[in-house]
This record gives sequence, structure tokens and C-alpha cells, in this order.
Amino acid sequence: MTRREVLILTAVAFFIVHLPLGMVEGAEQFIVEITSDEVFYNSTGGYYKLTISPDAKTSFLLKVRNTSPTTQQFVASISGTPQGWRIMFENQQTEVSFSVANSSSGSFLILVIPSSVGVANVTISVTSLSYSVTENLLLRIFCEEPAISFSTPGETLSGPQGGSVVVDFSITNNLQEEMYLNLSLDGIAEGSRGAADLWVGRLSEKELHLSALERKELNVTVFIPENATVNQPQIFSVVAYAPSKDAVYRSQPIKINPQPFYWFTAEYVGGVLSTFPGEAINFTIRVNNLASIEDTFTASVLSLPQGWSVECLNSLNPLNFPVKLSPGEKMSLYFRAQLPTKTVAGEYFIVIEFSGEMNTTTATVPVTVMEQVNVALQYGPGLVGGEGGYYPLYIHGNQLPTLLSNLGNSPQWVEVNVASFPEGWTVYIDSVVWGEGSGERVLNTTSFNMSQFGPGSYSFSSKPKELELKVPPYVEVTLNLYVEAPAGTSPGVFTMALKATYLGGKRVQVLTIRVKLILAQLIFEDMNGDDRPDILVEPSNKTTIRQGDWVTFTCRIKNIYPYPAEDITLYLDIGDNSKVKSYHIDRMEPGEERDVKFRWRAIEGVYTVRIYAEGGGLTPGEEPQVFLKSIEIKEGKGGSFVGILFSTILLASGLILLLFFFYLLRQRKRREEEIREEFRRERYRKVYGSHAEAGEIKKKKGRVGGKKSKKKHILLEE
Repeated sequence: MTRREVLILTAVAFFIVHLPLGMVEGAEQFIVEITSDEVFYNSTGGYYKLTISPDAKTSFLLKVRNTSPTTQQFVASISGTPQGWRIMFENQQTEVSFSVANSSSGSFLILVIPSSVGVANVTISVTSLSYSVTENLLLRIFCEEPAISFSTPGETLSGPQGGSVVVDFSITNNLQEEMYLNLSLDGIAEGSRGAADLWVGRLSEKELHLSALERKELNVTVFIPENATVNQPQIFSVVAYAPSKDAVYRSQPIKINPQPFYWFTAEYVGGVLSTFPGEAINFTIRVNNLASIEDTFTASVLSLPQGWSVECLNSLNPLNFPVKLSPGEKMSLYFRAQLPTKTVAGEYFIVIEFSGEMNTTTATVPVTVMEQVNVALQYGPGLVGGEGGYYPLYIHGNQLPTLLSNLGNSPQWVEVNVASFPEGWTVYIDSVVWGEGSGERVLNTTSFNMSQFGPGSYSFSSKPKELELKVPPYVEVTLNLYVEAPAGTSPGVFTMALKATYLGGKRVQVLTIRVKLILAQLIFEDMNGDDRPDILVEPSNKTTIRQGDWVTFTCRIKNIYPYPAEDITLYLDIGDNSKVKSYHIDRMEPGEERDVKFRWRAIEGVYTVRIYAEGGGLTPGEEPQVFLKSIEIKEGKGGSFVGILFSTILLASGLILLLFFFYLLRQRKRREEEIREEFRRERYRKVYGSHAEAGEIKKKKGRVGGKKSKKKHILLEE
């Protein structure tokens, strides 16, 4: 074998041996892991499992350990995020570049904002640019309602080196049973103040008993080490162990940022402020004198965006007005900043300097100015009582229309979702109706994606609770919500919310919707357009109703159920007199409406008028009724021409009947006189002869004397 062949074989052997060794060596130079105790394995390998709650901002730590002898450059990325979910790094991006020193670790916060209950299979890839090696980590995120939920501060808290910070948090039992919990801390030690380099936390309670659905407020006092690195946050969590479930529940990470220890401190209270051009923002800065002697400080604006103005609302204007603080005294200063109308969208900072006698410190206020959008989420037709009123809701379910309008001259991306609704109810977006206008229309749901379609109505079979729309300029979109209460729900007023997030300016608008549940099959409808049922009084052109007038009350009733209503009776109540009049309806078809009239003869007084329905399958105690506040009947015999004419006819008829009665009575008396006269004549004729006249007999009677005359006289008397 020649020397050349030996050299070639040696080179090939070196390449074959060292290439895989180099690759294996590079693959072992770093380790990727997640700070979670829930690690599971399946047939395809290992994966991490995290359990979170829907519509909750959750975070976890990704840790990269550099085991190589040199500093490495890394790129981490996130893929596989489900539609509607948001999974990203703390910089709001799905990719981040970083470097890790040799034999050190780098930790990165990953934010998870789920949109619905379900499972997300996410891959986190970490690539070493130094070795060109990629490690893939499978993360399974289960979004479900946890038995125990925490509420912790969302923003990073600050505290002085060697000092302490009190962190308030709450624990809620979401189960319909009592729970016993053992609390501990993960990320910091437990106990009282520790060594100069030891973070220590002290829980207000370590053993907790929660009744069903109970919520308790707790706190943990965190002691910051004296030599803690400034602006390098310490992250820890509160852990709850439930022995009855043999389950561990973990709070969201809590971050505490150490600050230099000062005798005099100033701290901005709050998170990032969001606003729009031309608007004003309010913020609070808390100053604290930690010294054992009195201190005097002044305040001045150190940095302010061009055109902005700041004023102090504590009557400390101008800002450099000296203020005295007693030993240990705290004071909250309230400020207002006014933005010019032409402020460009972006991130800004307001820096205010506070100068004490012992030291000078600053407080920084972060402000995000968002793009002004002209998209409005509003109530649709059918709202009773105008804005702030309610939609009538019937037990079989309804469509509630809401309006989304783009009044600007540029298209807007809007994410709409049902933010809240009563427990057990069925609420989803049933259909979308696009208005007229030019421009591209885009609509996305979890199971429906349609773009470039024109005006019209589009229904969804998937019953989505969230939509993403691209609304063209000057176009109105009607979002029809389907709302149904569960059977057995008591009548009353309930509240739900529809949230719109304008993705261009990251502005959020929440429309609170109030619905009034009505368990009636029949309703009285509005008749005069004032958004409430009415009793109309006829004749309506009369300003005064007088006693004796005939009054007509008219109301409109409608069958709102999808099946017929039978055997319905409407009643009229006048004052204390119930069921003065009634009206019976044998059958009303679905959607049928009728105008019902009652006639009543007015009686003097002031009355409350009520019309109500019974029967027809109505729930007892929930029968529809309609009121007329009051009706006043004046004294008098009637004021209408017809009433006067009718009264006149009655009076004339009475007089005629009375005269006729007197006429008959007089005729009867005359007849009786004639009969008596005829009787007397007959008697005279029998005694004195058939041709004797009464007058002649009387003359003879006067001339007769003696006994004979006396006898005739007696006979005449008989």
C-alpha cells in the first residue's frame, strides 16, 4: 500500500469516527426542561402536561441549561398553537434569541392564554447556534376547570434589598364539596428572614379549610436578601396539596424585582397604562420615608414625551413644591398626563424624579398609546328601555342582535367572543349578517373559514363562542346571539357580556347585555311605540272622561310560543272591582296577535285599570298583565252629544208615559162616575116609574108630607 493510500484511509477513518462523536457531543451540550412536577410518558416518548383554566392568563418557565464549557447562542421557538389560543414568550413573540454562559441556566417565561376547554399539543424547539443542534420538547396543555384556582398579582412586584414585600393572593374552591389544603412555597425557602443571600417567604396560613365554592384571601411575606441582584426578579409559586384528592395545585408564577435600598423610595403603583391619542391618563406614585428622622422631598418631571403635559392632583403643583414626611410615613401622589391628539401609536415612558435630603430616586410610568380605531360594539334592535335596558327572553330561547360597526376609512380586524353568561345557560353566536359596503370580508371560527364574500347572512352549525372578523370601512355587522335558559330557571334579570378586541389597536370593548327571563306564553305588546305595553283609552281625543261616558279599553296580546294556545280568558279590573269584564279566546296560533276591546260605563272616581290573561297553558303566578296607571272620572251627566241626546230621549219617554198614566187614571174615574149615575137612575126608575126623571122625583119629594112622605124618603136612602 502506498503512502498516499495510507493518508487517504487515515483521513476517511478520522472523518467517520469524529463526525458522529462531534454530533453526539454537541447534542449533550445543553438540556431543555420545564419547571413542572407533572411529567408523563407514553409510547412515543415523554411529554410535559400542564393544567390551566379557560380565559386565564397562565405562565410557566422554560429552562435551558448550558453544560458546555463555553457560552452558547440559542434560538427558541413555539409551534402548534391551536386556533384562538395565544402561546408566546414574554416579549409577545413566538421566537426568542438568547445566550447562556457556560455551566449556567437561562429561564424564559412562556405565556399561555387559552380560548376554550381542550388540549393543545405544542412543540418548543431550542436550537444551539454554536453546535447546530435542535432539541424538541413536547408540551401538552390541558385547559380545564381546576378544583382549586389561585388569584395572584399579574404584575412584577418590587422591593428593596434587605427589605420585605407582602404579596396578596386568594384561593378558591371550585367544587361543591369542602377541601382541606396544605400550602407551601416553590422557588423560595419557607420561614422567617434568612441569610444575606437567601430568599425566604412566610405564609399567613399553611393549613387551609375551604367550604364548597369558598374563596379566601391570604398573603405571603417575602424577605429579600441584602445582596440580591438589582432588577433580577425572583420567581416563585404557591403550591396547594389536597390530601383527599392526592392532587397538587400550583399558582401562577409570582415575580419580585429587587431594587436598591434607599432611605427614601418612590414607586409607581400599577402596570402598563394603555390609552389613545388625545386622551388623559391617571397614575399613582407612592413615596416612603424609611428613615428614623423627618425627610423633605421635591418632585420634578425628568423625562416626558414631546407635547405631553403632567400635573399633580395632590395640590402640589408646581411639582417641585417641598413636602415633609415623618419617619416611616408613606404618601400616595396622584398624577394626570394629557396626550396630544396627534400622538403616534407606540410605547412611551414618563419618568418623575423625587429628591429627598438623603437620596434621590425616580419612578418610571410605562404608557402604551394604541392606534385610534373607529369600531363600535352596540346594542341591536329589541332592547327595552334603551341603553342600559334589557332584552326580553322567553324560556324556549331567543336571538339577541348586537351591532359591530366600522366607522373608519380602513378595514379593522376584530375578535369577538362571549365573555360571560349565567352558569348552565346556552349562549353562542348563531349567525352573522354583513351589511352593505365595499371591501374584502373575512370571517374565521374554529370550524369555519370564509373570505372574500359579500353582504348576506351566514349561520354556524358549530355554535361558536368566538369569531374573528375583518370588517371593511363603513360596514355594519349584525351578530345574532342565541340565548337559552335551562329548564326550571326562575324569572328575573340576568347579565352576560360580549367582548370585542380590536387587533389593530389592541383595544378591548365589553358590551354588557341584560336579559329579562319571562316564563309566559302570552305577552301584551306595545301599541303606541314607547317600548312598553299599553292600555289605550278610546275615544283618545277626549281630555276629560265624565261619569256616564262609555269608555273603551284596547290592548294587544300575542302568542309567542311555537305551538297554539287554547282556552284563554282576558279580564278587566277597575280599581278594587276585579273581573268587571271578560273576553274569551278559544285558540291562538303561534305568532298570532289580537286587539281586544272592553267597554265600560264610567263612574266618578280615580281608578287603576288592569287587564290580565288566564288559561292558555300559562304558569300560575306568571300570567301576563298590563296596567294603566290611573284614570280619573269627573262628576257630571256625561259630556258627549250622543250621551245628551240619549238622556233627552229617556226623559221625554218618561214624561210621555207619565202623562199617559194620568190620562188613563182620569178616564177610569170618569167611567166610574158614569156607572154610579146610571145605577142611581135605574133605582129611581124602579121606584117612581120608568118615565120618571130624577129631577121630577126630587120636586115631588119636596111637596110630599105626613107619613107617606117619610116612608118614600127612607126608601130613597136605601
